[in-house]
Amino acid sequence: MAKNLNLNGKEKQSSPLIWIVFTIIIPFMAACVLAVIVLGYAGVNVTGWAKEKAEYIPGISAFLAAEEEQAEKEATQNADEIWQKKLANKNEDIKELNQTIQQLQTSNRELEQEIVKLERAQETQPEAVQTGQNKEVFASIAQSFNKMDAAQAALIIDQMDNTLAVELLEQVSTDVRGQILESMKPEQAAQLTKAFVEHKP
Repeated sequence: MAKNLNLNGKEKQSSPLIWIVFTIIIPFMAACVLAVIVLGYAGVNVTGWAKEKAEYIPGISAFLAAEEEQAEKEATQNADEIWQKKLANKNEDIKELNQTIQQLQTSNRELEQEIVKLERAQETQPEAVQTGQNKEVFASIAQSFNKMDAAQAALIIDQMDNTLAVELLEQVSTDVRGQILESMKPEQAAQLTKAFVEHKP
């Protein structure tokens, strides 16, 4: 049988370290990998189990603890960022709603002033003069009502005298009139509709 000889003609001796690597370590690692794959397919949480067991090993447990702490810190930062963005969006929505409320309140005040002028004019001036001025005032108010939210206009008309409300509704467009009546309480809308029909020549 031929022997393995080195350059000096002496028989080669295999290193025990190489023998250990090829006969023990590599087969053991292959068996571990195969076991992880099989257990993973079987539904076993191999990673969780390994982490749980590694917590009792001093060096590895410190590393895992640091890794988990970092993961928790990142998760907390991400959650904080998400909540900050949501809060900023809500604040922006609140700001826009406040601006809308202010605009509606301003429109409401202006219309109330116009209504007061109109009521004073009816009380103090002769009918012929009232008719000319009232048309201008009604046209001005009707223009504001055409631009206003129907629900807001309905609230204002609800506070007016029926005669005044009917005269004002005559000045607005048919679509706007329908939206305003739709936004009112059914009884009030019915009264105004009846008065409107009776008022028409």
